[in-house]
Amino acid sequence: MQKYLVAPAAMPEYLNRLKWQSYTIWLLGAELLMVVYWAGAGLLLIYPAKMELSAWQAITIPVGFLAVGWMVYDGLCKSKLGEYPTLLKVLSFTVLMVIPWD
Repeated sequence: MQKYLVAPAAMPEYLNRLKWQSYTIWLLGAELLMVVYWAGAGLLLIYPAKMELSAWQAITIPVGFLAVGWMVYDGLCKSKLGEYPTLLKVLSFTVLMVIPWD
């Protein structure tokens, strides 16, 4: 991967449109996550046979995982490991497979 230091004075229209489409998709996905899982926490996030949780606790746990996961991933990318993208991808994939293991 390479980031170029120079950029055109103005982005071509089709690239500008794609940028905003990407932002919109991300925002809609985040909204869908909040509406489906967090608003319906009692139905989808709480499994009383495993652990007795209130709705706010069931919402706080995945929010914490998202925040901590983002910080850890960002730290890994900025570390020396970021210079080896294949190793970083394999490590990230392995962690993503181990976290939900029950």
